[in-house]
Amino acid sequence: MLIKGLLIAVTCILIIVLFAFYKLTKEKKRLHQQKEEFESIFDNIPAMILYKDLSGRIINANRTFIDLFKHLAQNPVGKRSEDFIPGLREIVPKIDDKVIKSGHPLEFCFPYEDQLLGTRWVAGVKVPYKDDNDKIIGTIMLGKDFTAQKKAENDLKLAKENAEAANLAKSDFLSRISHEIRAPLNGLIGMSELLLATKLTPDQHRYVKTIYSSAELLFTLMSDVLDLSKIEQGQITVNQTSVDIEELVSEMAEILEIEAKKNKVEIIVQCSVDIPKVVFADVVHLKQVLLNLMLNAIKFSGGGEVLLTLEKKEDRLIFAVKDTGIGIPKDKFDQLFKKYSQLDPFISSRFGGSGLGLAISKELVSLMGGTIHVDSEQGVGSTFWFDIPCQIAPSQPEILTLNEQVKSKKILIVDDYQQNRDILLQYFHHLECLKVQAASSSQEAYEMLKKAVDEKDPFSIAFIDFSMPEMNGKQLGKWVLKNPQLSHLKMVLFSGIAKLDQLDDLEEHGFSAVLFKPIFVKDLINVLNKIV
Repeated sequence: MLIKGLLIAVTCILIIVLFAFYKLTKEKKRLHQQKEEFESIFDNIPAMILYKDLSGRIINANRTFIDLFKHLAQNPVGKRSEDFIPGLREIVPKIDDKVIKSGHPLEFCFPYEDQLLGTRWVAGVKVPYKDDNDKIIGTIMLGKDFTAQKKAENDLKLAKENAEAANLAKSDFLSRISHEIRAPLNGLIGMSELLLATKLTPDQHRYVKTIYSSAELLFTLMSDVLDLSKIEQGQITVNQTSVDIEELVSEMAEILEIEAKKNKVEIIVQCSVDIPKVVFADVVHLKQVLLNLMLNAIKFSGGGEVLLTLEKKEDRLIFAVKDTGIGIPKDKFDQLFKKYSQLDPFISSRFGGSGLGLAISKELVSLMGGTIHVDSEQGVGSTFWFDIPCQIAPSQPEILTLNEQVKSKKILIVDDYQQNRDILLQYFHHLECLKVQAASSSQEAYEMLKKAVDEKDPFSIAFIDFSMPEMNGKQLGKWVLKNPQLSHLKMVLFSGIAKLDQLDDLEEHGFSAVLFKPIFVKDLINVLNKIV
């Protein structure tokens, strides 16, 4: 029995030993595998890894580090990096010292001189190297040579500086040449105007008119080029002054009215009733942008209408110019604001233009703190709109109030443009004049006036547009004047400034007052308080 027990004990011990040996062998194999994996990562990672002792001597270095400096040291182990790279003597020891003394990681990025390859750039992080007792015994570096990236960055910077210098030189040349050309062009335009005022044969008149038109086109082109060169050289600054916003848009409409009439285009202006009267803005550049947009709209509308609207959204003023022209394909939007860009050669030859107006407008709007946009549909028309900061001036004009007795009067609006009628209806609604109707022609208006008298609910006031087809506003006034049943009617004519020479005999046609377009709420209040 004893022998049998000993055999069992020996067998158990043997099994335990064999099992322990198996586990030990397996663990040794696992550790060997981990060591191989670590060494593979250590040597193949695309970054430098460097172990150093407290004296700065290299304990171990990975393949990336060795390959990077093999032209200076075949085997760096046991050496200090600054021994074979003299350019590091003033840099590396200081970094190592900071890491060892602080016990914290330290990021670095610096250039150094490689005696064979010139200036190199390196960046990375150094951390303390600790033993099993958490004692610092050296440093570990993880770094990356980014000389190629730095060179590309410097090359890009140099190319940018060269491009900017070339651009400034170009802009300076354009500025000088524009000034030189504008002087004789002024003389050419002036003498052509004088010549056109003399007695000429039809052929001579046509030739001189062509010279005049060509000179004007060239002058506009030179002005655009000069503006663009000033923008590119940073010579244009924003000059904020207080401005009556309604007067500004009214002035723009008046300036362009004759051009609009030549193109058989109606200019319509609509200002939101909540717009502050006086704001701070760069008047000169704001006018220039509006002029560019409205001239384009007039040019492309071809017998339709151009609507200039102004509204306030939060702390922004929104200007929009809408036309009824040919429209713009959506895939061409990105070309609109590029310099010298024309969407279609046929359009360019037909309508003219340098392709600079919208590019200049975009730059000016940006200088004023805003952005410019476009919405368009082919065959329907386009809307160009931009926003600028709404800085309300502290000093505002006195708010006008409408006499209460006017609000109960029955009022008729006569205008052949639906948009004009809608705007005036909106203004009257704001003034709480609720008995307001509209007619689209003189004939319709006259019938409405007579019918109202027959129904013993006559109109008291009529606002009549001067320019209407078939029968204009003055002719309608003459009809009304001849009808004794309408003798009580107060008539107000509204007209563009271009018709000023035809408004001398208004009283003879029965009109109590005249309003010049564009019409605003304050204009309605003034004239209604005056005539009622």
